[in-house]
Amino acid sequence: MTLELKTASTQDLGVYNIYFRKHPPERQKNLAYGIALYQGGELQGERQVENSQPIPFQATWKPSSFPEVPVVCRVSFNDDADLLYSLEFNKAIDFIASLTDVTTQYMEKNVVDFPQDFYFKLFRLNPKLD
Repeated sequence: MTLELKTASTQDLGVYNIYFRKHPPERQKNLAYGIALYQGGELQGERQVENSQPIPFQATWKPSSFPEVPVVCRVSFNDDADLLYSLEFNKAIDFIASLTDVTTQYMEKNVVDFPQDFYFKLFRLNPKLD
C-alpha cells in the first residue's frame, strides 16, 4: 500500500505543536504529516500480522479543527461488516499522535499500518507485560 504524504499548513501546525513538545523527536518531526492525515478523515492500509499475510483495513473518522475534542475512529477489515471496530479518543491530539506514528512507520518501512498500541486499544487488549 502507498500513502500520499501531505503536510498541514503552518497555521495548523502551530495549533497542535504546543501539545507535542514533550513527545519523542520522531513524532515532533512528522507532526505536520500526522495532522494532514487526520484532516483527510480516512486511511487505507494493511495490518501487519506476524507469520501471516497482511490484512487490508480502512479507518475513518470525522476531523475537527479543535485539538481537544473527542474523536471516534472506525476500522473495518477486509470490507467485512463483522470486522468493524470503533475506538474513541478523548482528545484529537491523542489520535493525531497515532497517525504521526503511521507516517513515521511508512517513511521507515514503506508500510501503512497503525502502531501496536493502537490495536491493543482497538481490540481492548492488555499488552503482555514482561
